[in-house]
Amino acid sequence: VGCNYDCLKCFSGGSDIYNEQLRQRGVTAEFDSDLRERLVRDAFDIGARTIVIAGAGEPLIYSGLDEILGLTGRLGMSTVVFTNGFHLSKEKAESLFSNGASIFFSYDSTTPGNYDAVTQTTGNHDIVRANLEATLDLSEQYSITREEHKIVPFGVNTNPTRFTYNPET
Repeated sequence: VGCNYDCLKCFSGGSDIYNEQLRQRGVTAEFDSDLRERLVRDAFDIGARTIVIAGAGEPLIYSGLDEILGLTGRLGMSTVVFTNGFHLSKEKAESLFSNGASIFFSYDSTTPGNYDAVTQTTGNHDIVRANLEATLDLSEQYSITREEHKIVPFGVNTNPTRFTYNPET
């Protein structure tokens, strides 16, 4: 699938490296339509009611994401999508929420310099921050209340350390 980032914290050491390792072993990260459907249906048949899409690439650049969301929606399953947020436009967030998905946003520093260092990118912080704020605002429309608790289909995934949250840098 690939990723536009090469985050230091990524379990695969950056998805491009991970995908190259898969290619060397003859394994493809892309599933065709039949395999995507079989995977989701098999998970449903054994009792899974939530599909989590995370790791080894940025889900929002995955060509099969909309198909998976459609299928999980038809089966009444929940879908959780972890994203670095760079490709998360307001329109894409609307599409995800309206298809019943929850979004977990990876946001690893509030300062541009530290963000660049962690993600090994340059200049993406402000784009991602704007996408995060727009998605948060939009998520309010999709919140539900259960037993006096408000549940919003949006969360922030982070690894707080002195490196990522250092107010002096």
